[in-house]
Amino acid sequence: MQAAHQIVQPSTPGTPLLRTVESAEGLGTPSSPSLQPIAKPSAGGPSTRSKTIVLAEAGRPPWYNAAGQTVPPYIVGIAGGSASGKTSVARAILEKLPNVPHIVIISQDSFYKPLTKTESERAFRSEYDFDHPSAFDTELFKATIDNLSRGMAVEVPVYSFVKHNRLPDSNYLYGPAVLIVEGIFVLHDPELRDLLSLKIFVDLDSDLMLARRILRDTVERGRDLSGIISQYTRYVKPNYERYVSPTSKHADIIVPGANNEVAVDIISQHMEKQLRSRAMRLRTELSKTPATPHVESASPFDTMTPLAKTPSLGLANTPLPNTVILLPQTPQLQSLLTILHDRSTPTSDFTFACKRVGTLVVERAAALLPYRQQTVQLHTGGSYTGMELDVSSICSVSILRSGSVLEPSLRRAFPAMSLGSLLIQSNEEDGEPYLYDVSLPSFVRRRSSAEKSWVLLLDAQIGTGAAAFMAIRVLLDHSVPEDQIIFLTLLASAKGGVHALHRAFPKVRIVVAGIDPGLEKLRIPLADRRASVSADHAQSTSAHQTVQVSRSAPHHAAPARPDEPAKGDHPTNVDGQGRGRAKPRQDSLGVTSPPAKNSRVVFAITPGCGSIGDRFWGTGAK
Repeated sequence: MQAAHQIVQPSTPGTPLLRTVESAEGLGTPSSPSLQPIAKPSAGGPSTRSKTIVLAEAGRPPWYNAAGQTVPPYIVGIAGGSASGKTSVARAILEKLPNVPHIVIISQDSFYKPLTKTESERAFRSEYDFDHPSAFDTELFKATIDNLSRGMAVEVPVYSFVKHNRLPDSNYLYGPAVLIVEGIFVLHDPELRDLLSLKIFVDLDSDLMLARRILRDTVERGRDLSGIISQYTRYVKPNYERYVSPTSKHADIIVPGANNEVAVDIISQHMEKQLRSRAMRLRTELSKTPATPHVESASPFDTMTPLAKTPSLGLANTPLPNTVILLPQTPQLQSLLTILHDRSTPTSDFTFACKRVGTLVVERAAALLPYRQQTVQLHTGGSYTGMELDVSSICSVSILRSGSVLEPSLRRAFPAMSLGSLLIQSNEEDGEPYLYDVSLPSFVRRRSSAEKSWVLLLDAQIGTGAAAFMAIRVLLDHSVPEDQIIFLTLLASAKGGVHALHRAFPKVRIVVAGIDPGLEKLRIPLADRRASVSADHAQSTSAHQTVQVSRSAPHHAAPARPDEPAKGDHPTNVDGQGRGRAKPRQDSLGVTSPPAKNSRVVFAITPGCGSIGDRFWGTGAK
């Protein structure tokens, strides 16, 4: 069970909202949040909310390199005495960091051990020592931080100081670019210290810590004054002097617990510099991934296979990775692909052809799933031995919005299949993919069941493979085995993407209906697309009810996929050649390109089918 979202009001006007995540459905934020002051207790008495804080301000850029390896988040550990101001320092740092898409604050307080009935009774009498290292589930705490450092999704426990026990709720967390870990013993364990990029100790006079503790525990935790003072003198202060204060020697910087604006500025500037050095720019690199040289060999381990001859596209003997499963290029399939390539095809005919080709792709992908023998009884009294699907759990995950064009075909083959989605859109300046929302079935979010799950990943096209790359990385971060991910697509370029995916994820199989030879980087104007945004977004939402877009998602950008220029666009080659010249400039990828005003970067498959999403749903420029 997971509790509901809560939103807390930022302490400084104009700063981003901080979301107290008690049930994070992904990177998105609630569409109609309710605002509450940070220190205000709930209507029923003292607050029992989680101390896990998430700032989801914008889409998440790539967090991995071209080899598919995760780049760890920047992890800051903040230690100090009880009520020294650790959480306040963490929030102050968070508010100072500009344009960081996804920041998480995890409190060590969430990892108190569950109490027995006897221990709980002692806690209510203020006779239980919560300030000793043994009071914490240190192994779970370290495992959680370690998993987040490796990019994995985690479930963070929720501890109630009102009930003096761990709640059955948990916080689903995934994908922070910055992880701030705060708690009295954050610098106590050497293995935990090794996971930290920056170590901070918050120092404050003991009298001030006691005053703050009295205020906090009476307002937020429903304690009485005598119990607070008794617990402080008996447990808190002695343990601080024995265990907590000595850990300050491990800190990179010691910050005062009050009047610390200068220290916070210095820390945030240092972190901003470190984050800039970790930025990834992959789409252009992926688009230029060369094919692995084909070596004539009879070895069964040869990793390349020649592409079936398709003379009309000039692809004879073009090598593809052996993980790319191209449908047999029958006359029927060729006729359907011709309909998809034809710019004059009406929407109804295009939609029919997409569904028909999608059905062929789904049927071929279904043959890659595991099966087992199954014996059934016949009406005649005998038995029949056949096959049945041998999976504990299976789902599809669509890369929105173009991936949803394959869902009607998928439902015909698997009517009861669970559906998930990933909202991935491209940055208009450089075309890099950004992750805005993760909506996965519950059995994929749980590691124990994700390891046994099969996922059919859906997208209409693979150009550079940047969106596919990001989607596969998300599934791997949730512990889905690489060889249990099957990618389904209608069209792919013979260049770039399929080779980049094979090199990074050699066990992921790709089932594709058609291959086009080219891949071209273009800039297309936005003017013709903006008029269709409202209808486009409405169609996207109705087509897939699990879509949740962050408040900071680029609403001015049409949801069409970055690899697909829309109908009616007038693309310009980034080199200013072939499709109209423009005064060149240097873009963020370091390549020469035309002015970007009112335009966006796309990588177009050539000859290509245009924007399959726009054409399927009948939206976009005409």
